[in-house]
Amino acid sequence: MRSTFNDAASNALGDDGPAYDLINRGLPPDMTQEAVSASRPIPHIVLRGMAWQESHWLQFADSVSDSDSTYACTLVPDDCGYGLMQITSCMSDGCGWFTPSRVAGELAYNLGTGTNFLIQKWNAAWMPFIGDNDHTVAEQWYYAVTAYNGWSPLNDPNGSAFYPDRPPYGERDYPDFGYPYQEIIWGWMGHPENASAGLHWLWRPTRIAAVPRGIFGLGADWKPPSQTPKPVFHLLPNIHVANGVGPSIVLRNTTGQTLAVDVALYNTDHTFNRWWLGSADPPFPYPYIRLNPYETRSLSVAAAFRLGQTFTGYARVSASEGVEVTLQPPSYPHKVFIPIALKNHGGNCYQEVWNGGFEEFVNGKPRYWTVSSTDAYPLADGTWFRSGHYGAYLGGYDGSYGAIEDTLQQYIYIPTNATSAQLSYAWYMTTTDLPYGDYDKFYVRLRNLSGQEVALETITNRSAADVWATSMFDLFPYRGQDLYLSLEADLDSSYATSFFVDDVSLWICQP
Repeated sequence: MRSTFNDAASNALGDDGPAYDLINRGLPPDMTQEAVSASRPIPHIVLRGMAWQESHWLQFADSVSDSDSTYACTLVPDDCGYGLMQITSCMSDGCGWFTPSRVAGELAYNLGTGTNFLIQKWNAAWMPFIGDNDHTVAEQWYYAVTAYNGWSPLNDPNGSAFYPDRPPYGERDYPDFGYPYQEIIWGWMGHPENASAGLHWLWRPTRIAAVPRGIFGLGADWKPPSQTPKPVFHLLPNIHVANGVGPSIVLRNTTGQTLAVDVALYNTDHTFNRWWLGSADPPFPYPYIRLNPYETRSLSVAAAFRLGQTFTGYARVSASEGVEVTLQPPSYPHKVFIPIALKNHGGNCYQEVWNGGFEEFVNGKPRYWTVSSTDAYPLADGTWFRSGHYGAYLGGYDGSYGAIEDTLQQYIYIPTNATSAQLSYAWYMTTTDLPYGDYDKFYVRLRNLSGQEVALETITNRSAADVWATSMFDLFPYRGQDLYLSLEADLDSSYATSFFVDDVSLWICQP
């Protein structure tokens, strides 16, 4: 299934799938069309989450509760959706672009058909734009995914059918809570452990920022406006509330348009605690946070808790781009990301590593880094990071022990006349693996142009977990050499370990 999803996302199914429509790119009046391709794919994590919700990855079954070894005909529930992606439209005639019998009879063809229907939703004339309308960016699929199920008030996240304080989908088992379709898909992408097959997760847990709820309703009726800034995550660590006292989350809208923010509070063990919705008790005054143009608002975290309650954890804030988010008073040195790559600055010293914070992306992958992943992951996203909105992410899925599954590389050169060369980076490891051996490994290496390596550091599933650490190395001895800085992950076949890296820096000074 891994290769099938990756092929569908890359428009590489060939004769096993239907032909895809060209996909819109950019914003009017400069919008163009292009083919989905291996170099500019749809994020396959979106397709994996959707297919699990639609069918639990089953093409042939009596119901989605069947095991995948059950002999059955094509899965067709009461709503007459067919197979893996639950295709309903055009199953009588194919609408001139697909073959209904192949949708019913072939898993890969069914997935390709569902993917092209999703592309058609993206292309629809009535579809609002997110960010710069780039299909390689997972956050920008939020509206098209909604429309796959139904572009209607039934998927309005602020609708009366949904409790405003519902936990994010997949993070607590409250069957009485309803969810709009797009929140379910975003929940599946972040929680494959709920869709596991034995000891194996079917994809790696991937947190993708969702369009904040307050954006809905800014357009006609329940709908969002015609263009919405891309949502991004902010992480605010080390929040403590006791005796009605705690810090405030300060939000500042730096733009001339109305923007929105969702604030989720998490315990130190990463379990969801609650949303910040304006008060601790229902009825909540608002199911969302909206910011008027250039508005600054301070949210007292203590106001989300009853008097006498305590909280220790962090906030994961999903905000429209253009919202500045800070914790006051800060419990940590807050670093604001400035999206400019500076190569030379400050006297005779300069930064040799480009995009060391993994904030810049091209075609869905971190800019300036060479990406290699056996399961076609971009190896950087918003799942977990130390500063900015993104960080490098290696591992998190099953591999083959003794083989490198994920690699991020960047060329570096230290001049022969350098007086110093200091490498530093922050790393974080979290694991479900057992502590009896070093089963999953993360390497920081230098490699020359022939591939020969120098090992700088090895981090394993038995290293310090769930805390950011900083490593530093003196690279002065490697002056005059053409090198690659290489971040590599070797994963075994069960019990996933995730390795995160951020703020990679190589400062070189010269006379």
